[in-house]
Amino acid sequence: EEDRTGTVKVKVTNTDFSLLMSDWADETIMAVAAMPEDTSLEEFNEFLLKKSGEILSDLLASNKYKSASRTFEVAVYETEDGEWKIASGLDPNTVLIGLDDFSNALRMS
Repeated sequence: EEDRTGTVKVKVTNTDFSLLMSDWADETIMAVAAMPEDTSLEEFNEFLLKKSGEILSDLLASNKYKSASRTFEVAVYETEDGEWKIASGLDPNTVLIGLDDFSNALRMS
């Protein structure tokens, strides 16, 4: 039986996350800074999770961030049912354009 594997060139166009994530971090920090000092760790964590998600959702909905495209190759294989699948997980940095720039900036700060 023939091994059915291959490589597919994929072009992704998505929001450029480099500026969006910077704005998200700034807004999340400001929201957390406004919390009362006597907030418990549990309340803090619950607020942080909820608020940071709301901020990210609002920023994504704003459509004020430019789009960018990236082309990359993905290894694929064919299953016994004839369905083609990605051979290994995709790195989110590949699809979420600019996320790696934001991550690198955080590491350097």
